[in-house]
Amino acid sequence: MVIDKQQSVEAFHTTHWTVVVDAQAGDSPMAGRALSRLCRIYWKPVYHFIRLQGHSQHDAEDLTQGFFEALIEKKYLKSVDQKRGKFRSFLMAATKHYVSDQWDRQRSWKRGGRAARISIDVAEVEEVVSSELASKLDPESAFDRAWAATILERTFLKLQQLFESRGKSQRFNLLRPCLLGDSERTYADLGRSIGVSEDVIKTEVRRMRQNFRSILRDEVGETLSEAGELDAEIRYLGSLIQ
Repeated sequence: MVIDKQQSVEAFHTTHWTVVVDAQAGDSPMAGRALSRLCRIYWKPVYHFIRLQGHSQHDAEDLTQGFFEALIEKKYLKSVDQKRGKFRSFLMAATKHYVSDQWDRQRSWKRGGRAARISIDVAEVEEVVSSELASKLDPESAFDRAWAATILERTFLKLQQLFESRGKSQRFNLLRPCLLGDSERTYADLGRSIGVSEDVIKTEVRRMRQNFRSILRDEVGETLSEAGELDAEIRYLGSLIQ
């Protein structure tokens, strides 16, 4: 699963911006489905941003649903230029515009009055939101933190799926704490628990980290329009989750 630099560059031919541009071009069902998928992936940063602006949980949920409904219907894609940079930056700017432009209209929208286009569970993020509100974190920082957490969550999920595809689910669960240096057990102890040497564990952890970095680079790369931005974006997102 280790991907060389050339493969990483080639991955930029298909990015989230590709989906946005394709959705701008017409009513392609494939582009529409892909855009809907992006909405399901990235609703948390939008919700965090809106909540940190001072909106209640219920109002923020409504505004988040309304924003992505408008995005899927392409109301916010007409003037999008992928040369503007990161998909992350576009989504934050579009959220700001939507909340400012649509708040009064959104307040009059009855909950359940429209069919929800995406499924969101705000309860799972409210604990983090409450902490951010208590610390008076600004909305833009909350958005970026939630974005970084989403990228990390998806990277771990894809890494887990890779191990599962190889029939190594138990090995993934055993070694995952070692990935980011959070394990309280030594490599020797882990090896003894499954009957292998310390050197075998070291090798497997090294390979797991290689796989993790490759998946992370692909995941972040999908949100950028320029391959040259990749390393800087990874460093920035990493600084938010340390």
